[in-house]
Amino acid sequence: MSRFIVLVLSPDFLASNWCLLEMHLARSRATSEGHDVIVPIILHEFPVAQVTRTLEAILSRSYLEWTDDRQGQTLFWDKLITKLKHGGNIRVLDNTGV
Repeated sequence: MSRFIVLVLSPDFLASNWCLLEMHLARSRATSEGHDVIVPIILHEFPVAQVTRTLEAILSRSYLEWTDDRQGQTLFWDKLITKLKHGGNIRVLDNTGV
């Protein structure tokens, strides 16, 4: 079993019933294990209308956001690698360094 489940979020992901089912299964696993196993990555922005209650709950904890900015990409990869190696919450919610 994988330690983490990476969700790469985009409008296409949210339009796919299969992807939404897998997201629900991941959330169920996170709830049953009692710790954060989901690593959400926002690849492309999506309309607020596509945000389900499950997705809202997942994103409320933390997420990473892909960027076209080269410095932001370096920060993105650093945070992703740290999360996958050490677990824990991704404290910074975006790649601006804030």
